[in-house]
Amino acid sequence: NCMIKLSMNKPVFAVLLAAILVSSVAAQESFAENSKCDGDCEAPTLGSLDDGRKLVEKGLVINGQSFDIAGFAQTIPTQMLVVGQPVTVKMTVYENSGTSALRYASFAVADYKGERDQTQKVRVAFMQNFDGTQKIDVLDFDKLLSNVKYTATSIDSFTTVIEFTFEFAQPVQKSSIILEAWDDSRSSRKNILMDAI
Repeated sequence: NCMIKLSMNKPVFAVLLAAILVSSVAAQESFAENSKCDGDCEAPTLGSLDDGRKLVEKGLVINGQSFDIAGFAQTIPTQMLVVGQPVTVKMTVYENSGTSALRYASFAVADYKGERDQTQKVRVAFMQNFDGTQKIDVLDFDKLLSNVKYTATSIDSFTTVIEFTFEFAQPVQKSSIILEAWDDSRSSRKNILMDAI
């Protein structure tokens, strides 16, 4: 009697197992379908896209020395910046939805040891509202910078050149540069330049 019950439960168990497998595959496909991007999914870039296509040459210029920006983290020669001397940082940012869709682009000096272990010493950010109003935002608790200014110029329908000028008011230990940009679809990109200052 027990054997008959067990053998009758095997088909039920097999059907139940098949239903679970089919529903999990369907749920996974549904999730994959929903995770596909409908609108603008490409973040602004100072160099290359995620697929490796280069859209900006020399996306960062510090005091006339230019650098190609590629990938999340890279190393550039350490820049020796002198206290009290003007520093010019030029960022060329490509935004695939057009220059009016660029909302934020920043240059930060930080102690960076990883995404969970970083401390920004100073950040200078260009911000642009939906109505096109632009402003600069400076985060500088230790008063490392002085005379901070910016200009932002569209050089074509998709590219904005943002130029920050400032002076270091005091020496800074060797630090990384963090570049960030995002657009009105909240697509964002971050580039870390290790030990760049």
